[in-house]
Amino acid sequence: MTTLHKLTPNLMVESVDETLQFYRDVLGFTINATAPEERPFNWASLERDGVSFMFQSRESLAEELPAFQQAPLGASLTFFIFISDLEELYAQVKERAHILKPPYTTFYNMREFVLSDNNGYLLVFAEEIKA
Repeated sequence: MTTLHKLTPNLMVESVDETLQFYRDVLGFTINATAPEERPFNWASLERDGVSFMFQSRESLAEELPAFQQAPLGASLTFFIFISDLEELYAQVKERAHILKPPYTTFYNMREFVLSDNNGYLLVFAEEIKA
């Protein structure tokens, strides 16, 4: 039987270098790999606490998949990231990121906040409220 192990989105961006700076400096991600090895990069892989993203430049991705040439950045989706100590992360990023929704409590017993990255992708950080 086939087992799925991991999902790592590969997101199209205009500037991999600027995106790496945001994810590293604002959100604390670590750069795992880049291509090429020297700037300017056209692809990169990042990770923090088991959460992974890949970012690829529009030019590079459109070479592989021409349908992406005119595709808009951002998306009609959110990346829902479970975390611990939501308030601490919010305090660290609130002055350095575009916050769309400050911390709030949901009807499904979560504490969340929403930010937009430098490309318009939406990240929802969520922590379960302990009873």
